[in-house]
Amino acid sequence: MEKITTKDCSGKHGVVLPKLEFGSYIPTPDVVLSPKRTVLEKAEFAASAWKNIRLLLKDVLIKDNHKILPNANIYIITIVTDDIYSKPLCINSYPFEGIGDGDSLPLGPAGLDIYRSPKDKLPSFLDFRIMVMKSDKVKREIGEFISSVKEDSSYKSLLKEVITLATATNPQTALIIEASDMVMGFIAKVLKMNRDDKLIYVTGSLVQADFAFDEYKAVSRSAEVLLKSGEWYQ
Repeated sequence: MEKITTKDCSGKHGVVLPKLEFGSYIPTPDVVLSPKRTVLEKAEFAASAWKNIRLLLKDVLIKDNHKILPNANIYIITIVTDDIYSKPLCINSYPFEGIGDGDSLPLGPAGLDIYRSPKDKLPSFLDFRIMVMKSDKVKREIGEFISSVKEDSSYKSLLKEVITLATATNPQTALIIEASDMVMGFIAKVLKMNRDDKLIYVTGSLVQADFAFDEYKAVSRSAEVLLKSGEWYQ
C-alpha cells in the first residue's frame, strides 16, 4: 500500500501516513471555525480548570435540500479526534428523514452530542469534522457504508498511525488534522458522494486555551450549523 510521508512543523520528515484511495470527488470545507487561538501546534498546552468537555450540535437548519421533491433524507457525518481515547478517530452518522427546505433537523431539546470526554479527563486538543449531506440511501445503507470504512485495511492502518501521533508526549496536531481530512475524503468515496450531495462541511480545531462555554455558527448557501462547546456533568 502506498504511503505519504508528512513533515512536522520544523520541516523535517516525520510520520508516514497510509495513502487512502479517493474517488473523483473530495469534499472541501465550506467553513473553517477559527477560535481566538490560530496556532494549532504547541509544545505545551495551557492548563484548564475544566474537568471535561463536550461538543454538541445545537441547531442544523436546512435552507436548500438539493431535491426537486419537497423532502429529502439528510445525514450528518462527524469525525472528532482527541489525544485521550484509545481510538482517537471517532466516526459517527446521524440520519434524518423527510426534511424539507427551511426545516431544522430534529436534534432534540438538548441538541445532539458529537463528543464527550471522560468525566474527569480533559483532552489537550479537539479536532472536528461535520458533514451535512443529502442522500438517496436509506438509514441501513449509510450505517453499512460507515461500518465498511472502519473495516477497511487502509483505514485500520491509518488509525494505527493516528493513535501513535495522538498518544505522543507532544501530539503532532497538524498531522492528525491531515489524517482526519483523509478519512472524510475516504468516506465520500465509499458513499459515492458528488458535489450536489454536500449541504455544508464544517471543520475546526480547539486546544485547551480555546475551551469555553461558547457557540460557533457556520453558514453555507444550503445549510446553517450552530455548534456549542462546554462542560458536561453526571
